[in-house]
Amino acid sequence: MTLQPPEGSMAVIIATRNRSQSLHAAISSLKPQFRATGAQLVAIDNGSSDDTHRLLRELSTEVDIVALAEPIAGKSRALNRALDSVRAEILVFTDDDVLPDPDWLESLRELALRHPHARIICGPITPKFPPGTPQWLMEHWIAPLAFAHFGPVTDSEILPASSVPFGPNFAVRASAIGEARFRLDLGPSDLGPFLCEDIDFIERLQNNHNYIAYSRDAGVYHCIRPELIDLSFLSERAFWFGRSIVRKGLSEPLLVETGNFIQEATCDEIYNFESSVLFSFYIGELMEWRIQAGGTSLALEEALANCALPRHFAYMPRAALDWVAHRPEGPAFAFNDRLKAFSRECVSV
Repeated sequence: MTLQPPEGSMAVIIATRNRSQSLHAAISSLKPQFRATGAQLVAIDNGSSDDTHRLLRELSTEVDIVALAEPIAGKSRALNRALDSVRAEILVFTDDDVLPDPDWLESLRELALRHPHARIICGPITPKFPPGTPQWLMEHWIAPLAFAHFGPVTDSEILPASSVPFGPNFAVRASAIGEARFRLDLGPSDLGPFLCEDIDFIERLQNNHNYIAYSRDAGVYHCIRPELIDLSFLSERAFWFGRSIVRKGLSEPLLVETGNFIQEATCDEIYNFESSVLFSFYIGELMEWRIQAGGTSLALEEALANCALPRHFAYMPRAALDWVAHRPEGPAFAFNDRLKAFSRECVSV
């Protein structure tokens, strides 16, 4: 007989690897909320080599912590380790580099009570940028992808179907999970810094079942490290995002739809940024498309034929396809120095 979790119980799940300093800040900011809500922290050490283990042991005297270990690198693997162990009615997923609003957990719990039929509940994610970040980068269309920015413009607590939460601020009713688990081929791991494990998990739980509940009062701040606003990092992230959406199960390349997000470049800096990011995305998407058994050259050619990009970006899909066509096949392909150099060369055309 499977025991039901206590009514209203909450568990906050954090997978962490070698980020003890930010993990300490995140847990410290949550201490008053753990006491107020009775929520439990489930922290999974995913093979850290720093002092994460010691930190969790010390904090266990102040917070109700279930400290788990998953030595094999992989965020999805670590989260699945928690799903196999935790017992709570509401499972809250967040990251080790966030700072929550003071009433974050209570707001999520109240939202769940107001919407008893919602399997997924969530709140906004606001990037906390380092000093010196350009204003245009904070407001750019890549912000949701690059910095986990999530803030639907709505007065409703029911999100439209197009707004799927992700990353460090969503919660799931345990009763909706069943045998569902995070896919091991998505999310950062020793295979590469893949993404989309969270979106894939949520979409499978929803399965067109019902709506997602959202509260603007249940927010977190995502702390952006200085190296994460560097063009090289953002281009590499775009590359892995391209690979991830195809691996997740995209039926055809997103060449046309990506063009809808491109803004008119207002200065050389923004133009070079958009060019590098977009080209890297195409490379990743086409490379993974070729790796997957369902991808064919014909499908890519058809996508290119239908691609309607602004004139100053129109050469990119063809350049990306030409680059991919001359690379050796294999799943081990990564965003290496040769691609970085090639990306810089293309954006300078």
